[in-house]
Amino acid sequence: MKKPAGTSDINRLIKKGDEDVMSLYTFMAEVNGFTMPILRDTGTSIDVVCRNRITPEMLTGENIWVQQPLD
Repeated sequence: MKKPAGTSDINRLIKKGDEDVMSLYTFMAEVNGFTMPILRDTGTSIDVVCRNRITPEMLTGENIWVQQPLD
């Protein structure tokens, strides 16, 4: 299959540290006295935090599915 004239493919690889890659999607916040990075999904009202920083009483009973980037 021929590509139309004037098109090109670009594959740009940039090496960054792990913190830099996620910095656009995380923010620092305090959860039960622990300052930690919080993963924010900008399309929803859900914040993902480490489960060992919350108590069972804080759970709402709501379950969500998290899709991995390459799923």
